[in-house]
Amino acid sequence: MSDHMADSVEFYPINTTRDLDLAVEFRRAGFITAFGHAKDFDGADGNGSQQYRELMLRRCNIQPLMHVHMWKNKQIIGQIEAHPLKKNPTVGYVNFYFLVPEFRGTGLGRLLDDYMTEVFKNAGCTTMQLRSTPSNQRALKYYEKLGYAVEKDPEAPETMLLLTKPL
Repeated sequence: MSDHMADSVEFYPINTTRDLDLAVEFRRAGFITAFGHAKDFDGADGNGSQQYRELMLRRCNIQPLMHVHMWKNKQIIGQIEAHPLKKNPTVGYVNFYFLVPEFRGTGLGRLLDDYMTEVFKNAGCTTMQLRSTPSNQRALKYYEKLGYAVEKDPEAPETMLLLTKPL
């Protein structure tokens, strides 16, 4: 990635008044990328988008620096949702990294992780974690390149992987 590309990227808290619809769109697209469908996002009652909106309104208010959009040339191209774990606040957990498809493979994904690494360090975290599906091989290879160790997720060993990186 060129320095020019990195210089033109900025992170701002998600503006829930203006950009909540886009945050919902990105999250739903993330489900499709990870699972091949959005059934779990949409929910059995079809009300998943509304539930996600309510969740994001709360989370963005409580931890704005951990719920951000990545901007490039006045366009939102990425999204991060994260928080320290309640049961162990020294662990920073990334719920969601998203980069619009046309910017994948450009090196900008590393900036999502770099941003959260600094935010978590400043919050006193010593470890970062995230989860991925075993079928998302492109993401798994990328996370390993970023220094994450991959293991079966103890909470869902048949369907998910837990990735951990020391800070």
